[in-house]
Amino acid sequence: MELQYQYQLSDGNLTTVKLAVPKTALVSGFCDEERSYLVLRYKEGEANRAVVFYLRHKGSQTLLENIETIIKLDSAKFPGSKLANVLVRSYGRIDDQLETEGSFYGCQHERQFLGADFALVTRHLRFQSSGASLAEGFSTTRTGCPEDVVKMTETETFSSKQGNQTCLLLSAALRFSIPYTSRQNKTENQLVNVPVSPDVKVSGHCNSTVLQDLTLYFYNSWKLRFVFVSTSSTGGSPGSSILGYTLDNVTLTYEENPLIFYNSYTTTTGPVRTVSSKSFETPLKATANGHYHCDSTMEITFTDGVKLEVKDLRFQAFRRSESGDFSGDVSTCDALSQKQRHYTVYVIVALGVVAIIAIIVVVGVMAMKKRKRNSYQHME
Repeated sequence: MELQYQYQLSDGNLTTVKLAVPKTALVSGFCDEERSYLVLRYKEGEANRAVVFYLRHKGSQTLLENIETIIKLDSAKFPGSKLANVLVRSYGRIDDQLETEGSFYGCQHERQFLGADFALVTRHLRFQSSGASLAEGFSTTRTGCPEDVVKMTETETFSSKQGNQTCLLLSAALRFSIPYTSRQNKTENQLVNVPVSPDVKVSGHCNSTVLQDLTLYFYNSWKLRFVFVSTSSTGGSPGSSILGYTLDNVTLTYEENPLIFYNSYTTTTGPVRTVSSKSFETPLKATANGHYHCDSTMEITFTDGVKLEVKDLRFQAFRRSESGDFSGDVSTCDALSQKQRHYTVYVIVALGVVAIIAIIVVVGVMAMKKRKRNSYQHME
């Protein structure tokens, strides 16, 4: 939890300071059948601070009515404040339904609660309140938040260099769907975006003229590796020229962290797992000195039911250029789709011709039988 607090300087201008609400904050509160409140108190230096949540129980629903902050504007955190060393109370009217009876409110991604002078920013938020007593630990039923609908990030370009030359380029928006066991003991799928810079690190290997790879590192222990394999005039022997290359396989190494898999049955980080892509339905290939581009969205299937949604994929390997831009001929997925559409048209036309011939044959046979019947003579 973080407080972004706005205050007035002695010259009349406004500025904002960030205050972290520590995990060691003292907790107190009150509950009855109609209302509850939760108080987080902590001390920062010599200044006392508090955040108060006011809740109302209405039938089977719990509403977060207000949030109050009680902040001392000390000189250490609020330099130049017009109200130096004054204790200030600020309110935010929220009126947000958090949960229903028997469930907890869970919001994994960033959520902002706005007050008159502050924004309370939360991540990995879990909340459960009731007019009746609660069992220890959160219930197994979760009420989610709109922020947890994982939208794909914007397209990001990743590159690997050798000296001052860029040897590998890959650009895409990437989102995984990863199955896991939920608190309800059911198999669910968690959507996970591959983050953008600066939250992702990149490495690559470009020395070989046969195989090159680009690896993305994120979420501390996650790795996503793309492997490119070339085709050459003499099978990759020294001095051979590269004719083209393909994206051969993709490998993901990850662990089931409860901060990402927030509805997981386990509260501890799970074992490290590695899954790899199955063979692609259509080869993702480019010509030598060119690059591949697919501006539509494709899905890559991995082992263990993991799937990777790839939007606006573009890559170029086996290159040597000081430029960080894609260059050369473009091989597109549209061209492949066009060939597939032509093939489908050919098949439909062929089937149509076969059907017409069959109809003609059937009609001819029936006409011959009719003529034979008409040619019979009656015996007197």
